[in-house]
Amino acid sequence: MHKYLSMASLLAISLLALNLGTVSSPYQSPYFSVNKAEYFRYEMVFLNYKPDYSQNINPDSSAVSVKFFFADTAITSPGDCREITLRYDQNQRSWRGTWPLPWNPPLGGYKAVLSVSTKQSKVDSTTLLQTYANTEKNSDSTTLLPSYVTTLLLSDSTTFLVKSRTPKSIPAGFCVMTIESSRDVSRTALRSPYNATRKWQNFGDWAKFLGADAVWFSLGWTIEGHPGINDQNPWVKDNFKALPRLAEEAHKQGLQFGGYVGSYLLWGPPLKKLKYEYSIETSQDAVFRNHHVNLDDAKRRDDIVKALKILEQEPNVDFIGLDYIRPGAGGYETVNQFVELMNIQTPKGWNKWPPNQRILWVARQVRLRDLNPVHARWQWWQAHRTALAVVKLMEGSGVTKPVWGFTLGWDKGHEHGQDPCMMNDAGLDIDAVMMYESTAKYCWQMTSDWSNYLKGDEAQLLVGQEVDWPLLQNSVNPPAPEEMYWRWTDAIKGYTDGGRIKGMFWHDMFRDLRGRKGPYSSREWLIAGAAGFSKLRQELGLHPLTARLMTSDNSLSLSLKLLSPVNNLNIEALTPNSPLRQKNFDLASSLPDTVIRLGNIPKSGLAAYRLTWGSSDRRNQIVVFSYFPQTYLNQPFRQWQAFRSGGDILFAHQSESKSYKLALKAGQLARAKGLAVNHTSIDSLFPNLAYKYSRIIITLTDSLTGSQQQALQKWFATTGNVQNTSLINSGLSKTLPSPAGLTEWETGSLASLGFARFLQATPSTPIKPGLKSFIRLAIQQ
Repeated sequence: MHKYLSMASLLAISLLALNLGTVSSPYQSPYFSVNKAEYFRYEMVFLNYKPDYSQNINPDSSAVSVKFFFADTAITSPGDCREITLRYDQNQRSWRGTWPLPWNPPLGGYKAVLSVSTKQSKVDSTTLLQTYANTEKNSDSTTLLPSYVTTLLLSDSTTFLVKSRTPKSIPAGFCVMTIESSRDVSRTALRSPYNATRKWQNFGDWAKFLGADAVWFSLGWTIEGHPGINDQNPWVKDNFKALPRLAEEAHKQGLQFGGYVGSYLLWGPPLKKLKYEYSIETSQDAVFRNHHVNLDDAKRRDDIVKALKILEQEPNVDFIGLDYIRPGAGGYETVNQFVELMNIQTPKGWNKWPPNQRILWVARQVRLRDLNPVHARWQWWQAHRTALAVVKLMEGSGVTKPVWGFTLGWDKGHEHGQDPCMMNDAGLDIDAVMMYESTAKYCWQMTSDWSNYLKGDEAQLLVGQEVDWPLLQNSVNPPAPEEMYWRWTDAIKGYTDGGRIKGMFWHDMFRDLRGRKGPYSSREWLIAGAAGFSKLRQELGLHPLTARLMTSDNSLSLSLKLLSPVNNLNIEALTPNSPLRQKNFDLASSLPDTVIRLGNIPKSGLAAYRLTWGSSDRRNQIVVFSYFPQTYLNQPFRQWQAFRSGGDILFAHQSESKSYKLALKAGQLARAKGLAVNHTSIDSLFPNLAYKYSRIIITLTDSLTGSQQQALQKWFATTGNVQNTSLINSGLSKTLPSPAGLTEWETGSLASLGFARFLQATPSTPIKPGLKSFIRLAIQQ
């Protein structure tokens, strides 16, 4: 069937497009409206069109569609939804529909533009008879179908605003140790990482060794079959008994304290005897109830609310958390709502299908590897439902303390029905992103996904790693604690586009005491955690100095950059393999870039140090470490490190091997200086990399291609990028479209003292303008 659009339609649409503009305040048409003037990012827009009776619109022959605009740009929502069709409601005599907001939508004014069109038979102007020219044949291949012309009857528009919620602010560099156990920790003898004492109060020593601000404790466990668990009391009691003692002790030791609830996942055997509505999952052609609870289950919500109120009322609890705040692999009990509200085109006969057939059809689309429209909209739907669950928990509990939730890091949380922007607006002040349970390759993908998704001020992120050797693929080269550190610190500058994460969490104390540590000691995992915390704080400029370990000949040294005066520096060796000739240094008259020789390089094992500078604040420490022999000294570029993750130096090279080998040689020299290096092609450079790396070094061994020239022109056109960019040239004539003042090095000068000093003086990475206020940077004196 062929469709024709009249000239009147084209003219009307053109005039409408010219009047889009910027929405300064919401406007509601008398006939076409949305259900709210303002929306948070997790919400769905409900639309209603009820025309004046005089317009005489026939619902049988008319189509009502809506497109959405931000400023003068057409907006596409998940699943390539560029336009929605409203459905006629006979009872209300109006057309209704819903529109899901895009992922992380721009904030501000939106315009919904409605078009009402009708389909009329096309008539020959000479004979005034129905025309069948250029028609298609019916399925029986015998009957010709008439042609129609689509005529735009009228158009209308309405506006609304999209906003975000301002979370309760946490300090920059906020770091947490978690404790996860279903036992009464206040009755458990814990050994101290400092000495041989064993007492339950030693959990504070573990947190202070790390340099943590707070301890977060899991207390909401529902374990089916566990003694005392029933419908009236769904929680393991031991954790709640420990809560007041642990919280009070944390405050005595100068630590903040938080408690978190296992929200919608049940542990233990899947007995399914509790009076919850268990969520529906599928496997191949089977439909079954899993061990997650339906997010809409009123009883489970009430049970969680009661636990949240206990945390709110406990005077020594500072933070409240939600774990397993997601639908899991299920959620298919909502397929009917999903299909209707998310504008899914269903197969013929859908309304006659039994429930399980509908569930399996949706599940098959979701399981497809390619992100088809049904799969894409299902992810948004699941995240939307999770956010609504958070809203209801916040409303029901009335909590006033800062709230955090744990988010699975894969695909920005979308793969598991979570979204950081939605969670922020729903009521979470902190999004604790779990970047574990993945391979190095998946961590590379996660970093790329998050960096492409967030600008840096949409949510307060804490990123965590887990003490678990198998989850680090039983790594021995590099040793697993070091691999954990590298993956973890990739997130500092890699999880947003130009910003920084707010903090980190180390998961958890009992995994380090009794978990799957592999051939590594509890102390090694602690050292890696403490180094991660202090690396974050250095990147945020919270310390008066930065520090890194460097090697030269047979010497192991500390490379220091003094950002403000430090009179007394104390260096503490944390392992027997750590050479240390002197413990205390007066740096009052030292140069900004200072090197302290520690001793000879160990032949093997772990060397680690803690630096302090006269402050009693446990945050004021820097922990550095290195295993020997060093994994990345000769192969400086890690295989699975996204170039968006950030670091000290990014080498941008040409595609041919000579340019890469030149970058490799310079990278080896930088690694020996203790610098974190990465590489990418020149074509991949984009302006915000200047906020992810301290230096960008371009290596040239051949003439530039057209695409490389364009990339560099864009790079240098960005204000400030000249200052942190330099060039290593293998003797080519100057073909680089570079501005004056660019630092250049010839290949032969890489072994010079000048290049060594250049590496030594690598500055701190700047933070993108406009994001400092969100991160709330404050240099501690």
